[in-house]
Amino acid sequence: MEKSKVDFARKYGIAERDIVPEFMPLLNAFDSVNIQNEQILEKMKGSINAHHHHYEGTSPATAFFLRWGWGVYYFVPLVLILLGVFFYVRNTERARLEKLEQVVHYDKEKKAYFIDAANYEVVSSIGFKGVQLILPDSTASGKN
Repeated sequence: MEKSKVDFARKYGIAERDIVPEFMPLLNAFDSVNIQNEQILEKMKGSINAHHHHYEGTSPATAFFLRWGWGVYYFVPLVLILLGVFFYVRNTERARLEKLEQVVHYDKEKKAYFIDAANYEVVSSIGFKGVQLILPDSTASGKN
Protein backbone atom coordinates (compact mmCIF):
# COMPACT_ATOMS: atom_id res chain seq x y z
CA MET A 1 0.00 0.00 0.00
CA GLU A 2 2.80 2.38 0.86
CA LYS A 3 4.55 1.68 -2.44
CA SER A 4 1.40 2.63 -4.29
CA LYS A 5 1.17 5.92 -2.38
CA VAL A 6 4.76 6.71 -3.33
CA ASP A 7 4.12 5.87 -6.99
CA PHE A 8 1.00 8.06 -7.17
CA ALA A 9 2.73 10.90 -5.38
CA ARG A 10 5.59 10.86 -7.91
CA LYS A 11 3.32 10.34 -10.92
CA TYR A 12 0.91 13.17 -10.17
CA GLY A 13 3.26 15.49 -8.24
CA ILE A 14 1.40 15.54 -4.92
CA ALA A 15 2.50 14.87 -1.32
CA GLU A 16 2.09 11.34 0.09
CA ARG A 17 0.27 12.66 3.15
CA ASP A 18 -2.44 14.14 0.85
CA ILE A 19 -3.36 10.72 -0.53
CA VAL A 20 -6.15 9.20 1.59
CA PRO A 21 -5.88 5.39 1.96
CA GLU A 22 -9.64 4.97 1.43
CA PHE A 23 -9.31 6.37 -2.11
CA MET A 24 -6.48 4.02 -3.14
CA PRO A 25 -8.78 1.49 -4.92
CA LEU A 26 -10.33 4.35 -6.88
CA LEU A 27 -6.92 5.76 -7.79
CA ASN A 28 -5.77 2.28 -8.89
CA ALA A 29 -8.84 1.96 -11.14
CA PHE A 30 -8.30 5.40 -12.71
CA ASP A 31 -4.61 4.65 -13.20
CA SER A 32 -5.35 1.35 -14.99
CA VAL A 33 -7.80 3.18 -17.31
CA ASN A 34 -5.14 5.82 -18.02
CA ILE A 35 -2.58 3.14 -18.83
CA GLN A 36 -5.03 1.43 -21.21
CA ASN A 37 -5.78 4.76 -22.92
CA GLU A 38 -2.06 5.46 -23.34
CA GLN A 39 -1.57 2.03 -24.91
CA ILE A 40 -4.45 2.58 -27.31
CA LEU A 41 -3.07 6.01 -28.27
CA GLU A 42 0.37 4.49 -28.93
CA LYS A 43 -1.22 1.90 -31.25
CA MET A 44 -3.20 4.60 -33.08
CA LYS A 45 -0.30 7.04 -33.33
CA GLY A 46 0.90 5.98 -36.79
CA SER A 47 -2.49 5.11 -38.24
CA ILE A 48 -4.02 8.58 -38.42
CA ASN A 49 -3.02 10.77 -41.36
CA ALA A 50 -3.80 14.46 -41.20
CA HIS A 51 -3.22 17.12 -43.82
CA HIS A 52 -2.10 20.45 -42.48
CA HIS A 53 -2.21 23.59 -44.59
CA HIS A 54 -0.49 26.75 -43.47
CA TYR A 55 -2.17 29.78 -45.01
CA GLU A 56 -0.25 32.60 -43.33
CA GLY A 57 1.09 35.10 -45.84
CA THR A 58 -0.64 33.54 -48.86
CA SER A 59 -2.92 35.26 -51.31
CA PRO A 60 -6.62 34.37 -51.27
CA ALA A 61 -6.31 32.53 -54.60
CA THR A 62 -3.40 30.45 -53.32
CA ALA A 63 -5.30 29.58 -50.15
CA PHE A 64 -8.30 28.57 -52.27
CA PHE A 65 -6.20 26.29 -54.48
CA LEU A 66 -4.41 24.76 -51.50
CA ARG A 67 -7.59 24.16 -49.55
CA TRP A 68 -9.49 22.42 -52.31
CA GLY A 69 -6.48 20.66 -53.81
CA TRP A 70 -6.95 22.35 -57.16
CA GLY A 71 -4.08 23.41 -59.31
CA VAL A 72 -3.99 25.97 -62.05
CA TYR A 73 -4.12 23.10 -64.53
CA TYR A 74 -7.67 22.32 -63.31
CA PHE A 75 -8.82 25.87 -62.80
CA VAL A 76 -7.79 27.36 -66.17
CA PRO A 77 -9.75 24.86 -68.32
CA LEU A 78 -12.77 25.31 -66.06
CA VAL A 79 -12.64 29.09 -66.54
CA LEU A 80 -12.20 28.68 -70.31
CA ILE A 81 -15.22 26.40 -70.51
CA LEU A 82 -17.33 28.85 -68.48
CA LEU A 83 -16.22 31.74 -70.68
CA GLY A 84 -17.08 29.74 -73.79
CA VAL A 85 -20.58 29.03 -72.48
CA PHE A 86 -21.01 32.69 -71.52
CA PHE A 87 -20.00 33.98 -74.96
CA TYR A 88 -22.18 31.40 -76.72
CA VAL A 89 -25.25 32.45 -74.72
CA ARG A 90 -24.41 36.12 -75.20
CA ASN A 91 -24.07 35.74 -78.98
CA THR A 92 -27.34 33.81 -79.17
CA GLU A 93 -29.13 36.55 -77.25
CA ARG A 94 -27.44 39.22 -79.40
CA ALA A 95 -28.74 37.53 -82.58
CA ARG A 96 -32.26 37.51 -81.15
CA LEU A 97 -31.94 41.17 -80.21
CA GLU A 98 -30.74 42.10 -83.72
CA LYS A 99 -33.84 40.43 -85.20
CA LEU A 100 -36.02 42.36 -82.78
CA GLU A 101 -34.26 45.65 -83.57
CA GLN A 102 -35.23 45.20 -87.24
CA VAL A 103 -38.89 45.23 -86.20
CA VAL A 104 -38.99 47.70 -83.30
CA HIS A 105 -37.99 51.27 -84.19
CA TYR A 106 -37.35 54.32 -82.02
CA ASP A 107 -38.75 57.74 -82.90
CA LYS A 108 -36.45 60.44 -81.48
CA GLU A 109 -38.98 63.26 -81.88
CA LYS A 110 -41.75 61.48 -79.99
CA LYS A 111 -39.30 59.59 -77.77
CA ALA A 112 -41.27 56.40 -78.26
CA TYR A 113 -40.87 52.96 -79.76
CA PHE A 114 -43.14 51.77 -82.57
CA ILE A 115 -43.71 48.70 -84.71
CA ASP A 116 -44.67 48.94 -88.36
CA ALA A 117 -48.07 47.40 -89.19
CA ALA A 118 -46.39 44.92 -91.56
CA ASN A 119 -44.39 43.45 -88.66
CA TYR A 120 -47.20 42.41 -86.31
CA GLU A 121 -50.60 40.80 -86.29
CA VAL A 122 -53.34 40.71 -83.67
CA VAL A 123 -54.01 37.16 -82.62
CA SER A 124 -57.15 36.02 -80.89
CA SER A 125 -57.26 32.28 -80.57
CA ILE A 126 -58.04 29.76 -77.85
CA GLY A 127 -55.43 30.04 -75.12
CA PHE A 128 -53.66 33.08 -76.59
CA LYS A 129 -54.83 36.62 -77.09
CA GLY A 130 -52.48 39.45 -77.99
CA VAL A 131 -50.00 40.77 -80.52
CA GLN A 132 -47.57 38.51 -82.35
CA LEU A 133 -44.43 39.99 -83.87
CA ILE A 134 -43.42 38.87 -87.33
CA LEU A 135 -39.65 38.87 -87.49
CA PRO A 136 -37.85 39.17 -90.85
CA ASP A 137 -36.46 35.60 -90.79
CA SER A 138 -39.73 33.98 -89.65
CA THR A 139 -41.67 31.42 -91.71
CA ALA A 140 -44.70 32.21 -93.80
CA SER A 141 -47.09 31.11 -91.05
CA GLY A 142 -45.90 33.92 -88.78
CA LYS A 143 -44.36 31.67 -86.11
CA ASN A 144 -41.02 32.54 -84.56
